Amino acid sequence: MVTGAATCFYAYIGFDTIATSGEESSKPTKHVPIAIVSTLVICLVSYVSVSSIMTLLVPWDKLAGSAALPYAFAQVWQVP
Repeated sequence: MVTGAATCFYAYIGFDTIATSGEESSKPTKHVPIAIVSTLVICLVSYVSVSSIMTLLVPWDKLAGSAALPYAFAQVWQVP
């Protein structure tokens, strides 16, 4: 229940930020969609880049499901 409440809270804060920035923009019908699409593109590129680099470091079938990034770094640098 707490996880669901946290997700709803962050979604609400995101919508609130978009609404506030739309009010302050000089051309909200143009700037808000551009901002949303550019944010989604940046997140997509970041996610795909990290996933690709991680699977190049360690084979995908050896990655830990719960903590893949720390596991990949531990395998590369042999951190105990």
